[in-house]
Amino acid sequence: MSSQMYTDLIVQELLGAAGKAMESTVFRFPVVGTFSGGSVLIDALPTPIPYSEFHLVVDNQTEMKPQYKDGDRLFIVPANDGNQFVIVGRLI
Repeated sequence: MSSQMYTDLIVQELLGAAGKAMESTVFRFPVVGTFSGGSVLIDALPTPIPYSEFHLVVDNQTEMKPQYKDGDRLFIVPANDGNQFVIVGRLI
């Protein structure tokens, strides 16, 4: 699946939940997920998303991608109107 397909699934899931609760249907809030076997399972969504589909935040002195291990809790924010998900870091 492409990242857009995962985004569509997530948005569809959130829109369904928001519609049932009569809440706003715009996805703009950060989420938390768990790294597991090369995928990230976002809380409250049933489908894991491959780690390769996420963008990462690094500073200008970092040359390597962050390394996460199974069970790490990740803080994720939507970017570009929810079309991309960015892992900001690990929760400790």
